[in-house]
Order: sequence, then structure tokens, then C-alpha cells
Amino acid sequence: MRRLLPVLALIVFLAATAPPAAAKTCNQSIHIRDGLASVATVLSARNMKCRSARKVVRRDGPDAEFEDRVGSLFRMGRFRCRVTFVREESRRARCRRGERVFRVDYGS
Repeated sequence: MRRLLPVLALIVFLAATAPPAAAKTCNQSIHIRDGLASVATVLSARNMKCRSARKVVRRDGPDAEFEDRVGSLFRMGRFRCRVTFVREESRRARCRRGERVFRVDYGS
């Protein structure tokens, strides 16, 4: 019985830990004024719905202040974003709040 208890505890622990959620592909563009750009597209979302990510971009995108260089950080509402790609008028960023993550493409 003493040897069985640690094994059972390990099985319960492994069953309780859920694997990371797969990223969902999103593909709808959002038209916003000022801030990020005139058009922004949520590319993918993890641990949240695409619709929720679009709401964040629509609501907080106009107030976002960012730099045009890879690796720079900015905030979009309660999300912290890092610029991952910059080329002429096209930019991409990865935004995260806890385990909720989405990627956004923005540019004119």
C-alpha cells in the first residue's frame, strides 16, 4: 500500500494538468481609426476566442502607442504586446495577458 500511494498521486497529478490549448486560426479584418493602423487582422488566438481578440484590438487598438522595430513592447489595454515583424507598412505583434495570447497583423 505504501508503494501504491505515490504512484496514485502521480497519476492524479498528471491527469489534472491539461495540455496547452492549440492556437485557433482567425482571419477577419477590423477597420479602426488612429492607433495601430487603418486595418488590423487577428491572425490567431490561444486560450481565448477570435472574437474576444478582435474586441481587444477594436477597443484598445486606437490608443496603442508602438515603435516600428522588432522586439519593441507596447500595451493594448491589459495585454502586453511585442512587435515580431516590421516591413514597410506591414507589422505583426504577439499580445499576451496571462495565458491568453493572440497575434495581430496591422498596417495600412
